[in-house]
Amino acid sequence: MKVIVGWSDTPGSAAAVVWAKDLVARLGGEIRLVHAVSTFPIATYEGVTEVARMFEAAMAAQSERAKAACDSLKASGVTASFVVDHAIPADMVLREAESWQADLIIVARREMGRIGHLILGSNSAHIVRRAKVATLVVHGEPPTDRPLGVLAALDESPSASRALSLAKTLWPAAHFAAVTVTDEGCDPPLACVKAAGNVPITACAGSPLEVFGTRARDGVQDVFAVGRRGLGFFAELLMGSVSERVVALAKGAVLVVP
Repeated sequence: MKVIVGWSDTPGSAAAVVWAKDLVARLGGEIRLVHAVSTFPIATYEGVTEVARMFEAAMAAQSERAKAACDSLKASGVTASFVVDHAIPADMVLREAESWQADLIIVARREMGRIGHLILGSNSAHIVRRAKVATLVVHGEPPTDRPLGVLAALDESPSASRALSLAKTLWPAAHFAAVTVTDEGCDPPLACVKAAGNVPITACAGSPLEVFGTRARDGVQDVFAVGRRGLGFFAELLMGSVSERVVALAKGAVLVVP
């Protein structure tokens, strides 16, 4: 498994590395740390040379830190590499994921105070919306004293089924449950029951935004697995907003699968 980590020298990124290390140590593969030193016009012509020096210093410092993080991973037996460049962070992560043919992207959710319950950081949101592979948005390190608890949000779309299937592959020892949205008093749709397989599934009445958002916010799961694409254009827009709301509200990690 090839795992891209959107990396920076922060506690959130350190947690993302822990998630990646756990996966690669169990499943095999390699990790690539990707760090972008943002570039934007902040100087007049007379200040260009000084700004260039500033960026070069930032590049050198971040490269040194990324190398240290890679060396630590290698010392633990995990294959790792890093890339540091001048770029917009989200664009660089997406570009590296495609060119390196990554199987999974892991990024940390940025804390944004009370408003963080309503919106995502721009980089995380852009990656979740545009990634061609699954994205795991983490909030703290995974538990080490017990199996993970995974809750899958199921509708009748293929991406929701893929999300649960991938979660089973990534964390085969986890405790799984699923939730779906129906009209009040109705049983789960047959397609959702088939997708759940031997995973217990609960049907809740309401809108997907309300049901899945509430479960993400109030549930005890460590990972919430959700598909990004619904059925048809408008359903895809809806599921996109659902997945972003889940990422913004969840206490734990969120696996978003296109």
